[in-house]
Amino acid sequence: MIAEVDRPIMDREWAELLNGENVNFELRLRRPFVAEKIVGGQKMEGLTWIVAAAYPEKADDGSVVGLLGCIYQPSEVGRGIPAKEDDGGH
Repeated sequence: MIAEVDRPIMDREWAELLNGENVNFELRLRRPFVAEKIVGGQKMEGLTWIVAAAYPEKADDGSVVGLLGCIYQPSEVGRGIPAKEDDGGH
């Protein structure tokens, strides 16, 4: 699922999370991204990016007893593909 080039990032962030640290990071997936919109006459393609954030749930003694996280795939706008031309307010 995770692009091999980003595996070290995932391993590092996972270790930090299990050590009780909050984490926020971006990774590329092996699944390709293909935009539905045509920009400049071309279909935008590339790797699918995700943004992840997680924090550990800790017991009174500080040990990690659970994890809570969220994974988000940025929109086309978030990856620099214009959503719509600005009509100047008309």
